[in-house]
Amino acid sequence: LKWLIGSKPRVENKLAFERLFGDPSMEHCSSPFVANATLSLASDASTVRGFAGDRHLAQALVVGLSALICRSWLRAQPRVEQPNEMARDILQPVMDTRRRAALAKGQAIDHKGAVVELEDANFQLEKTIFASIIKVAPFYMRMMLRKQLCRVPHWSDSAIDFFRSLPIPPAPPVDRRITDFMINECDFKVEHADGSFMDHVVFCHDYGAAYYKTQSPRPLLLHSILGVGTNIFPMDLAKLPQLAELVNPEELRHIEAFPSVLRLLIATNLLQDLGDHLGALDRLESVTFRRVIDNKALSLDAKEFWVHLNYHVIHWIDFVPVCDWEQRVSEPIFQSFLQLRSFLEEAGQLQAKVDLGSTCGAPPKPGRLRDVGAWSPLLIAKRRQTRKSVMRLSADIGHSLEYKLHFAN
Repeated sequence: LKWLIGSKPRVENKLAFERLFGDPSMEHCSSPFVANATLSLASDASTVRGFAGDRHLAQALVVGLSALICRSWLRAQPRVEQPNEMARDILQPVMDTRRRAALAKGQAIDHKGAVVELEDANFQLEKTIFASIIKVAPFYMRMMLRKQLCRVPHWSDSAIDFFRSLPIPPAPPVDRRITDFMINECDFKVEHADGSFMDHVVFCHDYGAAYYKTQSPRPLLLHSILGVGTNIFPMDLAKLPQLAELVNPEELRHIEAFPSVLRLLIATNLLQDLGDHLGALDRLESVTFRRVIDNKALSLDAKEFWVHLNYHVIHWIDFVPVCDWEQRVSEPIFQSFLQLRSFLEEAGQLQAKVDLGSTCGAPPKPGRLRDVGAWSPLLIAKRRQTRKSVMRLSADIGHSLEYKLHFAN
């Protein structure tokens, strides 16, 4: 209601607008007619107030008339044909406050004290990338996954004003041939856990460009094209030669490997095995594993593997809880992020800038967060079930989770 009379509510969720108008496009309405009509009604509020003799009734009249005008205008407008809806998403990604803060500061941030999360009663898990999991997961896992994903952040005005005032490092332009390929030859029309899938991949690309300058950000833009963790494959394998013409050979190796290493990090003892050989990692020559989409053998040499793990820690920034980290250490992906980041630090291979920050108070301590999680029965149960889910998904498509670490001598 505040938005209708000139002040947009600080709820970053289109559902709020859908519930009000039945059309999420109102959030981006910039028609001079609607703006002028609304402001005119607002400016006449004092007249209405005097006539009605009641301030609240006057406000209700202003809001009601504004809504009717906006809805009438929208229904009267011709629908403009767009060449492809995804083109708008990739060229104009929606960077919400959480992502803007991460891009501005180069951090994964616990925003406790600046945001409150509420459950979205209309959230539908079936429309996200996790739809295939809920068909086979136990009831309690479906409920926990839904509770984890249906949260809607409500930010304080001061937090939004502060983060929107921070400059975001400019991202390099994306090759139009790549975006055309993603739009016309692939199917990314699936919701991410938080917003559209394109918002997610563009955020990863922009963060990599800003804080991992020694490496190309393009593998982060295309990291899901050969499969996501829930057996969704945006690109057909037959189009791999077309993709290979758009990126260089090293970028292609990272793109091919990303879905495989993601599953290895979640469902196997890869990090534990690497940690057990911490003193011998200077002799690591290569890592071999299987490509998710067709089980083909892949290999990354040691230098490429360290770069690849840095891509993953950047990718997982977009999955950390928005707030209350100490109360949410039982979330498996959050623990995987903390463990991978800590391992790369211990190995001297955290090449990207991925700091941990806090909006209110002292920066979080990763050691404490890992220790709290390690003794959490809930985390143990969740991680066991997550591993089983990934193993089952890989088994369903004939993908092997075996890997080998190859050392010199």
